[in-house]
Amino acid sequence: MLVQRPYETSQGQSDFNAEILGGMLTFSNLFYDLVTKNLAPFGISKSQFDILGYLYYFSEQSPVNLTELSKVLLLSKANVSGVLSRLEDKGLIHFIQSRKDARVREIRLTDKGKELTEKTFPNYRDVIDEAMQELSGDEKNFLMLTIKKLCNSLISASKSK
Repeated sequence: MLVQRPYETSQGQSDFNAEILGGMLTFSNLFYDLVTKNLAPFGISKSQFDILGYLYYFSEQSPVNLTELSKVLLLSKANVSGVLSRLEDKGLIHFIQSRKDARVREIRLTDKGKELTEKTFPNYRDVIDEAMQELSGDEKNFLMLTIKKLCNSLISASKSK
C-alpha cells in the first residue's frame, strides 16, 4: 500500500521524485510480468505481442518496416530483427520487398498472425482493466494528463542534450 504524503521541497523533493519514479517503474514491471504470464498460453512474448499488435493496426494502412518498429516500440533494430525472425519462424508474419526501396523489406501479418492477434487482444484488454480497476474515472484522467506531461518533459530534455 502506498502512503500519501505532501509534496516536499528542496532536498526532500529530489528524494520524493526518485520515489515517484521508482513507483512508476515498479508498476511497469508488475504490468509487464502480468501481461507476459497471460500471453504464455498463446506461445508469444510481450515483444512479439507488441509487434503483432502494431502490424495488425497499421500495416494495412501503410507499409511497416524494421526501422519504424524499432522507433515506435523503443527497441533496438537488433532486438526487433530477432523478434521478427521468431515471428516469421512461427508463420505469423512475412516480408515483402518494398516497391519504393529495394533495400527495405515491408512486414505483414499472415492470416495465422491476424488470427492469433485477434485471440490475444481480449485477454490483453482484461489485463489492462484489471490493472486499472482501483482507479476512478477522474483518477484515470488525471493520471493520463500527468503521464503526458512527464513524456513531454522527457522529450524536451532529450532534445536539449
